[in-house]
Amino acid sequence: MKTHEQARRTWRWLAWATVVAVVTARGVVVVVGQEPPPAAYPNGKLLVEPGDLKKSIDTSSVLVVDVRPADAYRQGHLPDAVPLDIDQWTKHSRQPRALKDAKLWAELVGALGVQADKPVVIYDDTVTPNAARAWWLLRYVGHPDVRLLNGGLAGWKASGGTLGDDDVPITKAKFDAKFQSQMLADAEMVRKVIGQSGACLVDSRTAAEYTGEQAQGPRGGRVPGAKHLEWKEFLDARGRFKPADDIATLLVKTKISADDAAITYCQSGGRAALDAFALELMGFKNVKNYYGSWSEWSANEKLPVEKGK
Repeated sequence: MKTHEQARRTWRWLAWATVVAVVTARGVVVVVGQEPPPAAYPNGKLLVEPGDLKKSIDTSSVLVVDVRPADAYRQGHLPDAVPLDIDQWTKHSRQPRALKDAKLWAELVGALGVQADKPVVIYDDTVTPNAARAWWLLRYVGHPDVRLLNGGLAGWKASGGTLGDDDVPITKAKFDAKFQSQMLADAEMVRKVIGQSGACLVDSRTAAEYTGEQAQGPRGGRVPGAKHLEWKEFLDARGRFKPADDIATLLVKTKISADDAAITYCQSGGRAALDAFALELMGFKNVKNYYGSWSEWSANEKLPVEKGK
């Protein structure tokens, strides 16, 4: 008897298979079934493939942002890419009330040359939490079209993409920060959804952090009831997102459903941003990042903690 997963894959094959009839000299008809293409990500516009990005760079229709360290940027970067000091952005974003300071983010984003009417593509060496954090912050402060480069710089080079080593001049832009509150969760919101149906807490840290074996704060452990799905599980060995079918299987195995409101967390919001990106990529409509994450939760003795596997 076929499993549900086998049946689903068989259905996809039948739905996509192209039947080709070949008539030989003797009038024999040979029917050939063509393998179906990989399933598309439900929200694939969030992700850019290297070949597609090259076309956009050639027409100057996107702003490409490099979040690698400054010395790595100087050694070679994507054509016309501007550097972003993600450590600086992280430091700013972790300050009290920073995610409600519209003036701060108007200055930071504007200084990068970001315009609301021009798509932004972010990359790192591969797909990383740093790239995802930059994606999440830009989306949260109101940019409507921010994407990640699948595979990052490694993917770009593997596709034959060229590099530049010049310092790309940045033209400051006027940016009005408009916070997207539906993307952000706080500790009280997390506390209220513990044990509630229709909500799913997703812990993107390592297994050792999740179980409490490794404490990265005043207390070790996790938010009670949180599902464990480390950010690395979404990526293949090349640092690209796994195919949509593989991610769908991973979500089923972890019992994370698109029908639920998802809240991701980690230690400080970066790994949680990658999980949030992956969930949105897979079509989740209600995803929040608990940006205060474990560093905040573990420091508050009034908040509950769960340990073990």
